[in-house]
Amino acid sequence: MRSTTPHLLKYNVTPAHPGVLLKIWEPAPMNNQRLKPFLFMINQRLETEDEAQQVLGEYLAAYGQDYAIDRG
Repeated sequence: MRSTTPHLLKYNVTPAHPGVLLKIWEPAPMNNQRLKPFLFMINQRLETEDEAQQVLGEYLAAYGQDYAIDRG
């Protein structure tokens, strides 16, 4: 049975000279087995913020159908 509540993906784009750094992650509470506050995190260095937005859009088109998105 599928949940009607979407999972949450967060992302941010920060300057990383040269270029920018795109991070996409799924937050999750820390516990004894999880030492970081996320299930996964993707870090990708890109040349421009426009390129980062394009990569984010492609990622969401491929994997984000069941996710809500939030700029973190």
